[in-house]
Order: sequence, then C-alpha cells, then structure tokens
Amino acid sequence: MKNVVEKASRRTFLRRSTLWIAMAPVLVVAGTANANKADKSDFSYRDQPSAKGQLCGNCTAFMTPNHCRIVDGEISPAGWCVAYSSR
Repeated sequence: MKNVVEKASRRTFLRRSTLWIAMAPVLVVAGTANANKADKSDFSYRDQPSAKGQLCGNCTAFMTPNHCRIVDGEISPAGWCVAYSSR
C-alpha cells in the first residue's frame, strides 16, 4: 500500500489560519463563560422554592431549560438560591 500524503498548499494554509484567528475570540469567551460561575453551595442553592414562593424559573438569571447565569451546573426551574432576583 502506498502512503498518500496530502501536500497542503499555501492557499489552504492561509484559509485555515484565517479561520482559527477569526474563531479565537469566540473560543476565549466560550471558555471563560463558565469560569465566572459560582458553585451551588456558594449561593445556598436548593431544589425547592423559597418560603416566599420564589422560583429559579422566575429569576432574571434563569436560562431555559435548566441553567443559570450565576450558578454553575444544571438547576431546577422550581429551585431557589440567595441570588434570586425577580423579573
């Protein structure tokens, strides 16, 4: 069997390099998005609503279907934490 080695042209190299350079800011933002989130325990997160009936699903930081802009990991829309902010 022959080994087939593709020789990359200068044009191909420049196209791929340009793509990676253009993607760099997106990759940096995506990588730091979760780095700024806190652990559930830092905000006393629990899977039940507060005594006042406050729910994560009604919070400004809630992202459908089950994520939060502040707390890391999956959360319950019926949950609650001390960072709750009404809409």
